[in-house]
Amino acid sequence: MVKLYFDVFQAPELAGKIPDCSIIRLLALCTFRTRSGWSSPRPAILDTGAPVSVIPLSAWAGLKTDILGEHIIRGIVPKRVCALPVKIGRLDFMIVDDEGNLLGPHPLIAFLADTDDVPLLLGFKDSLTRFRLTANYETREAALGD
Repeated sequence: MVKLYFDVFQAPELAGKIPDCSIIRLLALCTFRTRSGWSSPRPAILDTGAPVSVIPLSAWAGLKTDILGEHIIRGIVPKRVCALPVKIGRLDFMIVDDEGNLLGPHPLIAFLADTDDVPLLLGFKDSLTRFRLTANYETREAALGD
C-alpha cells in the first residue's frame, strides 16, 4: 500500500458564492524512468474523471519515452480554443510515498503535453485501473494498493 494525501485550499473566486467551499484534491507521488534511472518524485492529482493520464512537459522531457502518436484533448469545455495538442507516449512509472512504499514499476500510456500549463494527472488507463483506491476524507486517510 502506498499512502496518498489530500491537498485542501480555498478558491478566492468562489468566496461568497458557495458557502464553505474548499477545493480538495487527492494526490500521489509519482516517479518516472529516465535514461539513467528514475526521476525525483512529483505530486500527481488522482483524476477519476480522466480516461488517460496527462503529463506536463517538464515532467516528461528527459524521460525514457516511446512516442506512439499525436492527439488533441479537451476538458469539460469542448470549444476548439480549449483544445490541447498532446503526444501519446509509453513510459514506466512508480507511485511512491514518504515512508518508502512503492507500487511499480509499471508501463503507462499517457498524454504528453507540450506545455507546463497542465497539471500532472493520473487517470484510469494503466494507472487507476491497476490499483485498489481507498479514500476517506473525513479521517484524511487514502491509499493505493495492489
